[in-house]
Amino acid sequence: MPAPASAQVASVHALLISEDPATVEQLIDPLRTLGTFTDVCTDVHNAFQLLNQRKFEAVIVDLCIGSEAKELLEQVRLSPPIAPL
Repeated sequence: MPAPASAQVASVHALLISEDPATVEQLIDPLRTLGTFTDVCTDVHNAFQLLNQRKFEAVIVDLCIGSEAKELLEQVRLSPPIAPL
């Protein structure tokens, strides 16, 4: 029998890239409710660094960051898959 959602540890790690505090606020709580631990980057440079250092099961990019959004998505697309546990 699975543990209740409140007793489960977040096993999904997401990266949210957005410069807009309202967007971040709107997404963090629903992600947490789904059991997702979310790192937030407000600038693209730090997002690139995190993408190179860690693996994320989900990456959410606010397209309002401009032309750099395409570069971020391309880096995510080209990154190697996560190794199975």
